[in-house]
Amino acid sequence: MIYTAHWDHLGIGAPDSRGDRIYNGARDNALGIASLLEIARLWAATPTDRSIVFLALTAEEKGLLGSEYYAQQPLYPLEKTVAVYNMDGGST
Repeated sequence: MIYTAHWDHLGIGAPDSRGDRIYNGARDNALGIASLLEIARLWAATPTDRSIVFLALTAEEKGLLGSEYYAQQPLYPLEKTVAVYNMDGGST
């Protein structure tokens, strides 16, 4: 079982309709990383026989490069992975 979130975001780019060029990273994806850490904390207090991977990815905004890297060099064989839960953004 794998929980993922990415910690990179775009930073500064083309201005929006109000002229703001800063792409704030709270929803993309500080919220996902905060959730990943909290879920890891909770699982640490709940022993299980299942291996659980908490994966903080990078270079996702540049073409899912972190995900691609893990898929090519997984910690556990991919055929043994029963689920992947990716947290990107969140609801407000």
